[in-house]
Amino acid sequence: MSVRIERLRRASLLISALALAGALVSGTPASAASAASASANAAAAACEVTAGAPFKSGSTVRANYLSNGCTGAWYISFYLQRSRGGGSWQTIDSIDYFGNKSGALVANCGGSGSYTYRNYREATNPAGITFTKASSSITFSC
Repeated sequence: MSVRIERLRRASLLISALALAGALVSGTPASAASAASASANAAAAACEVTAGAPFKSGSTVRANYLSNGCTGAWYISFYLQRSRGGGSWQTIDSIDYFGNKSGALVANCGGSGSYTYRNYREATNPAGITFTKASSSITFSC
């Protein structure tokens, strides 16, 4: 299932409240503020950002990513990370872009032993609010 962040809804509600407050202060009719609010809510709800769990493919580790329905004002980052222990993570591949895109992060799965990987993402909306989420962590041998 695609990740639809509850915090996006909260942020869109905040944007709506700010638009309404601005309309009241500036004297803009409430109907115009309501239209702006509805537009902001629709844009936030339409932006879907998904960080797929890492998987092993031959001698590489891969993690798919997707953003869909996001305006060009959304700034999206994905990070394929390997656990360094103690709660720290090392980024081994990454991508940053605006708007919509899909693809895969890829890194060498060399060496011996088991390693734990995750796909971490950040999505910053047009209002400058950043939402973060990590995929499930997966451990496998290289």
